[in-house]
Amino acid sequence: MSSSYWLLHTYDWTQNKKAETVENLKEIDKNEKAADSHVEIFISLLEAIECTTEDLVEKLSEL
Repeated sequence: MSSSYWLLHTYDWTQNKKAETVENLKEIDKNEKAADSHVEIFISLLEAIECTTEDLVEKLSEL
């Protein structure tokens, strides 16, 4: 598959502004769940913490 396929089917959460109503929040939630349910791999980027690669591998292996 071409790289454009993946770009078209990627949910970009950075495009969301702060939800001003419950309906806005529900729409964001619906889109995020739909994106998550159609992926083969899910990568979550979290706040950086001080750790080594070995620490990270160990933590991931515990999942």
